[in-house]
Amino acid sequence: MSGIARAFAAAIVSALLTGSILLFPASAAFPGGDGKIAYVLNAQIYTVNPDGSAKRRLTVDGSNAGPRWSPDGSRIAFTRTKNLYVMNADGSGKRRVTATGRDLQPAWSRDGRQLVFIRLQSNGRGDLFRIPASGGTARRLTSDAVSTGGNDRPTWSPTQDMVLYLHYGHAGLQDAVIKTVDIATGRQRIVPAGVPNQQGDFVGAPDFAGDGQHILFLGFCTSSSALDCPPAGTHNVMRADLIGTAREDLTGNSGIESSNDALDVAAAPSGEGFVIQGCFNFNIELEPPGYDFCGIRPGNVSNAHSADWQARR
Repeated sequence: MSGIARAFAAAIVSALLTGSILLFPASAAFPGGDGKIAYVLNAQIYTVNPDGSAKRRLTVDGSNAGPRWSPDGSRIAFTRTKNLYVMNADGSGKRRVTATGRDLQPAWSRDGRQLVFIRLQSNGRGDLFRIPASGGTARRLTSDAVSTGGNDRPTWSPTQDMVLYLHYGHAGLQDAVIKTVDIATGRQRIVPAGVPNQQGDFVGAPDFAGDGQHILFLGFCTSSSALDCPPAGTHNVMRADLIGTAREDLTGNSGIESSNDALDVAAAPSGEGFVIQGCFNFNIELEPPGYDFCGIRPGNVSNAHSADWQARR
């Protein structure tokens, strides 16, 4: 595994050990216009316009993570101290949904009535649950955290009752693949394109596109031997459908192909583009080697993470 890949994996492990899985939370891109971008900076939640204007702070206390827009863009679900919360888009009306001290990564159902989320089990690994957004009884969707590396990064389809997520085959965040689970039947399927091409590769940060048929995710490739693999040694945003094996490298066509440290991605509601977290070197002749900017783009906020894009109706 390359130095970049090791650093990437180490950052994920650190997030898991501290109980704040910050690198890989995203909700589905519910269809609509491209509204505001919610993000986290210094454990507080903010919103910003895609052009970087009108920054607004929504939380003022606690340790907050994973803001996720509701389908109609009127509410934000988030995590505070390993419990789920919901607030209005302007930061008002905050209320707690769960009180276990073990819940992370909420994402909205397509009708805005439920949240899917990660509940940490006694071994520190996560299973998927769902709960009414107003609170109530949580219902289990997966039961494999005890025997595998657990699950991460749930996102509800914008068109059907299906959840996309990252599954670790073994403890220590090893052997990740992208899967779906059917809400009604509990049937799990591996997404064919969401499997590493070869040993040493990995995938992460899955997110539904607004059409519900395509997904965006991050891929790391140790070599470019496969036709659908981006340049070796780089983290890139890929696009694929739910049934095929082919991948399309999106970062190579986005003007940020010089970046080799993408850490997160969320699809745009309009279907045109995405918001990406990472470190970017726009001047490939930069000496000494380094990055011009680390944070989220668009929105252009330094050191921000956990971005999610509001669907404007």
